[in-house]
Amino acid sequence: RKGPRAARAPRHASLDAAIDWSWQLLSPQDQRCLAALSVFREGLRADAAGAVWGQPDAHDVLARLVADSLLRSELGPDGGMRFHLFDMVREFVAERLDAAERLGLRARQRDWCLHFARAHATMLPLAEVPNLHEALRSALEDGQPLQALALALAAESHWERRGVPPEVRTLWLAALDDVRGSAPENDAGDAPEVHAARCLFARRLYEAGDAATAVVLADEAVAAAGTNARLLAPALAVQLRLRWKSRPRGDEGMTDALRRALAYTDAGDNPHIRAELLNLLGEVMVLGRHDADGALPFYDQALALFESLGETRQAWDVRMGQGICAQVQRRFDDAVAMHTAVAQAAARLDDQLLLIDAYNNLGVVCNHARRWEEAVQHGRTQLRLATRQYSRYMQVMALWNLARPLARSRQPELAATA
Repeated sequence: RKGPRAARAPRHASLDAAIDWSWQLLSPQDQRCLAALSVFREGLRADAAGAVWGQPDAHDVLARLVADSLLRSELGPDGGMRFHLFDMVREFVAERLDAAERLGLRARQRDWCLHFARAHATMLPLAEVPNLHEALRSALEDGQPLQALALALAAESHWERRGVPPEVRTLWLAALDDVRGSAPENDAGDAPEVHAARCLFARRLYEAGDAATAVVLADEAVAAAGTNARLLAPALAVQLRLRWKSRPRGDEGMTDALRRALAYTDAGDNPHIRAELLNLLGEVMVLGRHDADGALPFYDQALALFESLGETRQAWDVRMGQGICAQVQRRFDDAVAMHTAVAQAAARLDDQLLLIDAYNNLGVVCNHARRWEEAVQHGRTQLRLATRQYSRYMQVMALWNLARPLARSRQPELAATA
């Protein structure tokens, strides 16, 4: 045998021989099913196997492959059965696919991932995340950058709740670059996925610490939208959010800019974006102008809209703003109670980024209330969670929040390093 497998150690050679023997005993049908599984990573469901294999019911074949020790099975988090292809079996099978077969299987795996992510837009099961990452990679490798953007957009809620790993951010930007490169030939740069992706990526890259790229993407989205209100409103919501996060001291024309952006949503055809803009306007009023009384009506409108849309996560984000109002009004006990409620809701929703934000605000309130030990506890929790979820912005905020209470708690050395 030639190729990279030929030089393997004797133990690997014997395993190859055992796999080859098992492969030869399989029926052509079972071989085709096993080949379909080779494009997945870290497990799959029976319906995913059937979709990529091209047969509606794969249960019997999967059971035979488990019995032949070519697959292993286990109960997934949802109580359903998941199947895992052993790494050496995956590599063995992949070598037996020609280029056309592999491209076809990868395309069907991406189609399944896209359908599944859209069907689970509110809460993508974590067990399927590795398969989503694999689909993003294969879309780029197979010259399908628009499909990579569609996959990223379908899992928007997942990225918002869990953060975006560095390798996924790299894939996102590569997909946008590929689209830009192909735009002169097929106008792909004007596709709806491109506009929505710029907005999504700008939000998440800023959160991850890549502010420069995030601002470029937001500006591109605004410029590309032109005077199209349907496209311009969401682009402005992102651009103004990043502008505010970069300079959260003073109004600096933000309220006027937000009111102009809100005018693009007056027709009522984009209530989600209107609610986002109202929420941000409340934040600018309370933090930029220290006008909690003026902020509360905007928060109330945003909360009513999000609740009418059934957007629970966003509604709790607004309640966090109302907690900030209580803090500015020096109602510290009320503020702590409100942010604690947000943290509890975020934990129930398994929304890690909302949880980080809640602990950030708990740390700020406890700092103002001179509850130093509590402030240290909340700051450390925020730092741990932000580090785990790739949120560079919130890591920096946690260190900023920790410096004062550590010093007040007679831990000056730690305060200096924070």
